[in-house]
Amino acid sequence: MTGAEWVRSALASMPMPQAPSAGPWDCSAAALIAPRLPAGVRRVAGSLDRFGAVRLSPWHIGIDTTRAVPWQAVLEVRTRPLLDVIATTIGEQAAKFAPPVPGMRYAANKVLPYVANTIASTLLVSLLDRHDGAAVAQVPYAITVRGRRKPETTTAGPVSAAILCLPQVSACLITTAGCYGIPIVGAQATLPPGSVHRFAEKLRDRATQGGSDDHTAIPAQAPGHRRGGPAFRSRPGLHR
Repeated sequence: MTGAEWVRSALASMPMPQAPSAGPWDCSAAALIAPRLPAGVRRVAGSLDRFGAVRLSPWHIGIDTTRAVPWQAVLEVRTRPLLDVIATTIGEQAAKFAPPVPGMRYAANKVLPYVANTIASTLLVSLLDRHDGAAVAQVPYAITVRGRRKPETTTAGPVSAAILCLPQVSACLITTAGCYGIPIVGAQATLPPGSVHRFAEKLRDRATQGGSDDHTAIPAQAPGHRRGGPAFRSRPGLHR
């Protein structure tokens, strides 16, 4: 099963958020990636959430943070054209998740290809599932909230950016923000409409590199694996 097929299957089994939000919903790196991992490294699922998570509800929003913030604290939502977000995310995931990483434990290095593959696969699914026109679609990528001294802006990392590109997720965030009267600040497109097919091909290539579901080469017990450590604490990646 390819990465894109896996992501489609995983998303099909998840309750997706409504627009506007009708209840708590969250999706993290662990929710998308952990089920794909070889058995020998699956216990690192708890540490995958550090790669990103999106949390939405009628009352709160969270992007790449352990604590969601009330919608009333949000000053603005920033959006960018889908293709621009994809271009940025491809560059970030290539820089951050290109294994091996010196000094990282064996199990963690085995996980990185699955992270990169899942990001590319989710972006591909988002691009192909856009019925509102991928070339002109705007997706949320950052929120600005009231800070203690000055406004603070949180920009989505690669995993969260890929989740926010999903049509249902971006619609939920933007529509819910509109219900609170939160300004939506959009950016102009910097890439030509003809880039859609080029990006689709690039994402297909990325989605077939690494993260193979052939686990025969992965030992059941990875070197350096230990039980019960704080790095292996897991929490659910999706709630309804």
